[in-house]
Amino acid sequence: MTEVRTRLGGRLVLYAALLTSLLLAPTYAAVAQQGPTKGTAREAEPLKVLLARWEKQYNSTIAYASDLIGDRQVLAPAPNESSLEENLTRLLLPLGLDFKKLRQNYYVIKPLQAPKMAVTSLTLSISGKVMQANGEPLPGATILVKGTSNGASTGTDGHFQVQAQVGSVLIVSSVGFVRQEVPLGMAGEPLLVVLAEDNQALNEVVVIGYGQQKRATVTGSISVIDTTAFQSRVSTNPLSALQGIVPGLVVARTSGRPGQENWDFRVRGASSINSTPPLVVVDGVPYGDNSALNSFNQNDIASISILKDASAAIYGSRAANGVILITTKQGKAAKPVVTYTGTFALKTVGLGRRFTNLPQWYEMYNEAQVNNNNPNHVYKSLEAYYLNPPNDVVVPGLFNTADIGFFTNDLQSALYGTGRTWLHNVSVAGRGPRVGYYSSAGYTDDGSILQLGDNFNKKYNARINLDFQPTEKLKILNQLTAERQNRVEPSAYNTLLNTPGAVQPGYSFYSRDGSKPYGWGIGYQSPLALAQEGGNRQQQDTRLSEQLQGEWALTKHLTLNGSVAVRYTITGINTRVNHIDFFNYAGDKLVNSFGNGNDFNSLRRESQESVYQSYYVNALYRTTVAKHHNLTAMVGTSEEKNAYNSFWVKVNDVPRGLDNIAQGKPLPNAVDARGGTKLAWALVSYFGRATYDYQNKYLLEAIARYDGSSSFTALNNHRWKFFPGVSAGWVLTEESWLKGQRLLDHAKLRASWGVTGNQAGIGIYDYVALVNNNAGSYPFGINNPAGVTTTTVGNLVALDRTWEQVVTKNLGLDWALLNHRLEGSADLFAKRNRNMLIPVTYPVTLGGTPPLTNNGGLVTRGWETALTWTDKVGQLGYSVTGIFSDNDTRLTEVGGTNAITLSGSTNNPSNLTQNIRGYPLNSYYGYEYDGIIQNQEQLDAYKKTFAGGGLPANIGIGDVRYKDLNGDGRLDQALDVKYLGNNNIRYAYSGRLTLTLRGFDLSALVQGVGRRELFRQGSYFRPIINTNQNINSYFYHRTWSPQRPNAAYPRLTADADVTTYNYLASALTIRNNRYTRLKNVVFGYTLSPAVLRIARLSNVRVYLTGENLWEVAGIKDGYDPEASDDPDALPFYRYWAFGITASF
Repeated sequence: MTEVRTRLGGRLVLYAALLTSLLLAPTYAAVAQQGPTKGTAREAEPLKVLLARWEKQYNSTIAYASDLIGDRQVLAPAPNESSLEENLTRLLLPLGLDFKKLRQNYYVIKPLQAPKMAVTSLTLSISGKVMQANGEPLPGATILVKGTSNGASTGTDGHFQVQAQVGSVLIVSSVGFVRQEVPLGMAGEPLLVVLAEDNQALNEVVVIGYGQQKRATVTGSISVIDTTAFQSRVSTNPLSALQGIVPGLVVARTSGRPGQENWDFRVRGASSINSTPPLVVVDGVPYGDNSALNSFNQNDIASISILKDASAAIYGSRAANGVILITTKQGKAAKPVVTYTGTFALKTVGLGRRFTNLPQWYEMYNEAQVNNNNPNHVYKSLEAYYLNPPNDVVVPGLFNTADIGFFTNDLQSALYGTGRTWLHNVSVAGRGPRVGYYSSAGYTDDGSILQLGDNFNKKYNARINLDFQPTEKLKILNQLTAERQNRVEPSAYNTLLNTPGAVQPGYSFYSRDGSKPYGWGIGYQSPLALAQEGGNRQQQDTRLSEQLQGEWALTKHLTLNGSVAVRYTITGINTRVNHIDFFNYAGDKLVNSFGNGNDFNSLRRESQESVYQSYYVNALYRTTVAKHHNLTAMVGTSEEKNAYNSFWVKVNDVPRGLDNIAQGKPLPNAVDARGGTKLAWALVSYFGRATYDYQNKYLLEAIARYDGSSSFTALNNHRWKFFPGVSAGWVLTEESWLKGQRLLDHAKLRASWGVTGNQAGIGIYDYVALVNNNAGSYPFGINNPAGVTTTTVGNLVALDRTWEQVVTKNLGLDWALLNHRLEGSADLFAKRNRNMLIPVTYPVTLGGTPPLTNNGGLVTRGWETALTWTDKVGQLGYSVTGIFSDNDTRLTEVGGTNAITLSGSTNNPSNLTQNIRGYPLNSYYGYEYDGIIQNQEQLDAYKKTFAGGGLPANIGIGDVRYKDLNGDGRLDQALDVKYLGNNNIRYAYSGRLTLTLRGFDLSALVQGVGRRELFRQGSYFRPIINTNQNINSYFYHRTWSPQRPNAAYPRLTADADVTTYNYLASALTIRNNRYTRLKNVVFGYTLSPAVLRIARLSNVRVYLTGENLWEVAGIKDGYDPEASDDPDALPFYRYWAFGITASF
């Protein structure tokens, strides 16, 4: 009872915190703008002190000559909501001073110049020269007369000439340099304009584990993505927008179900045979894998950092496959900024199963029967109906059914069509002298391409980020979020997805009068009825999270940071299965029905609840020794806890229209009627980082983490593990021997080594030995048919198991050339898992399931590079980016035997992928394809080759030949099997083009894979494996016949054994599914400032966008080349969207 009260109390506290923050949000905003009261006394202070305070308050740099400022004392303006520029104007003008803005957040104070006489009607020929700070001329710079289209560009010597009126302003710009505005007076000497290099990218702050660093001093392989990655993109999971824009990151959508797209993320290939998704961390709090972001609002994201090498070691035991750090937005502007973003998108069917129509199906079926020496097959008498469907039925039917249909209905078209998606988001952000705030509310209504029944995903998001600085040394950040996600789909989803290919074409959807769902025999059930009447599965997820962070500057050098976070998740799942009777075309009831037994009008309710808690504290020390030696040291500790409870109950015979468990009947077997789970885990960690840099030239970093997990036994200290990492950097362009040269603007060499961990594949309580009681499992004697309760070993325990340890090495180079026009990076990396958890084979007499043990090994080696060219031609700005990467993963130790041996029958082996030492992970093994038998002579020779057996009895002309690799005269599952390729992605690439011109913007992203072998398995990837099924239309007229001797695929046959044999794993069926896809195209327009002023808006942009618009693939069978070979997946869809973003 105490536990219940505690849990309930914790919930109430969380709800109260959410409600309080929502109610007080306007008050926070008012306080942020109000500042101190008017009665506060103001005292004179040195101008230097005031400027230094403003630099910190507005996060800007204010430069000046020391003799210009001197020891002047000023009376500081009262705290206000004005911008820095407004405050500078009021402060400096009475002092005879002025300022100039060189670039964003960079100002220079200068003497106030006397105004000149305005002469605006005189047009002059203005000449001048543009130079770099090192005295070299700057060719290709753009000179534009402000407010006009009149302009020019500099020649190779930096000179230019332009026509302009006196009093005009020249805008001088060049890629990689800070733009300048030069006012024109009367004609005089030629202008000399010196442009400073724009090092803003190098000074950009990068979020790393438990801290931040300037990009220029980062020594790890870290990719940083800002909010532009999410602009104009239609996605339900924010990380899906990263596909094709991050080197080494592979993103794939494995499902099309709304809210259950099952995005797969891989950073630099695999690290283990066990599941190793990247660790996702939001504002310093781990979220686990990316599935937790299905309800996340992408508009709240400020930046994403991806740790790909030893830099991830700071997260220790869960960082084996990299870490994704997400930082949410904070208030920045002095005045409140309200932003609305809205998108309307259409989903259209792009790729998916394409089946034969009725005449095509019969043509192939008849050909198969003829090839099987059965020309007078059961459907032969109805041939005229098949070849010319009357859209009716023939009575009496076949196979003891009342009728058989000859309709031209297309089940795919009936089930799938156009879906609609709406996305809305409103945010308010601002900042005052002490308080900053960002709040947002989002709504998503994601429809489905499934046209029948209920299938959608709705999300509601709310966030409030408040930061408060009560003193100069103390900063407090409070983040409160609420998410609600509601997913609904037919309870018979899997069945109805499978139906279009599971039966031959020609069936009706309804009985003759249209009132009853149509069925045929005992196999076909109209999927339209399953979708509309079979009931729904509804899942509602509610997530509430509260995080309180603090930063306390104890001294000039020492800062304490801490965080407390609680995330509460409750999930309710309601599954209703309705009984459906099916009828023949005349309306007679069949024995064929849906929803029987325990699912007869059943209702199942499940409740899941989890409470996650995270605490961390660290101390950061910074100092500079002898002006050039910069040192930092950070140490900290963290604790994470998670408690999970679930309970479900199921009843049947609940009348339709009722949704009450009490209205149903209990199931006779308690195991089927109810159940539940209770789990808990904890992780305690100690971590640290030390960095050193000399003049931003020589860089060193060391990191360490010590993790202890409750998933391992405390015996023999296997619960704890140490994860270290080191990295170094050398900024070549800071060397004196590279100063003054014009080609290289920046170059940094990086190297790193580190150890990360993985515990995937281990259950929370695997170290606890369990015993199972099995009721009625074994009968004793003739008078005890129900059996007695037996006791069996539930699981075997290995007490010496511990973390997998992945050693990561990386060598990288970052560079910028030609005034930062050409920027890029390149990395070589290797990952070695030296104690991977793998299954080990034991004798069956062991009497239980053996546990995974640390006996495996795996190594991944690869490279990645990214190149970006940015430039302008007149007013046309453009940017071109290319990303290329590759990695190869191989098994170095698998334990036990290492022989390739297929299980199952020779003609239908089952384990085509095995873990074999020395071969890549996810490898395929099968037979060596030797073409198609073209004549009787070849058939006789082939049978002679395999006289020892292994061939199907009815093999004939047009069937496949395989090679006898060991020459023993028998097709053998072990001795004739070879390596045929692997399913890993190789040679990933992408290209992005961006154009901007006078408010218009156009961007396009192309993404692809150079190599990925794929074995299409299942009956949909081979023709007529079952004569009652439909056939993938890809095979129509692509199979061998005397009229098609050069066809790619073997003959059609009604012999299932021969068909299975023909489509065994070989070079015929395992093929390179390389592809290139036009991933995204965006065309947008931003309204001009003149229009915005009239509308009193600060920014308005409208855009059209498309996702997954076109592709070409190595396997052209209609399936998505990115996804797996799941034949029952929802068809791949494309997005077409219109959106708008407005701020005021």
